[in-house]
Amino acid sequence: MRSFEEIPHKLREADRNLPFRVPGHYFDDFPARLQSRLDQETSPGAGKRLRMIDYLKPALGLAAAFASVFLLVYFPARLVTHSVTMAQRSGTSDEDKIINLVEQVDDHTFFTLLENGTTEEKIDGPDIESYIAANYSDLDIFLEIQK
Repeated sequence: MRSFEEIPHKLREADRNLPFRVPGHYFDDFPARLQSRLDQETSPGAGKRLRMIDYLKPALGLAAAFASVFLLVYFPARLVTHSVTMAQRSGTSDEDKIINLVEQVDDHTFFTLLENGTTEEKIDGPDIESYIAANYSDLDIFLEIQK
């Protein structure tokens, strides 16, 4: 159908007989069949007897779900966040000692040392504010002020 003008022509060519039909004498005994089915479903003895496993299935399903979440989240997260500092290792070389010293320094101080060297400078108010802002959260600062 390439255009809307062809649609009415195609509809006139279509067969008007419906392909689906109701079986013969279907509605003759329909009320009796419906009533017997309703009686069968609403009878008190129609329910099946529950076993112990029927009560335990939901609890076992929840336990399995929690166990799978635990295995899929906790162990990989623990492997990623589990870090052993170099000080806890048994390295005694000069490189290990330097790494131990650098490991205890925060990022801001470390990059400042790299850029400026070891010259001693007098620390003034804006420098202290920028250091505190870079290394402490607002909650830590608020709790420290409240002490």
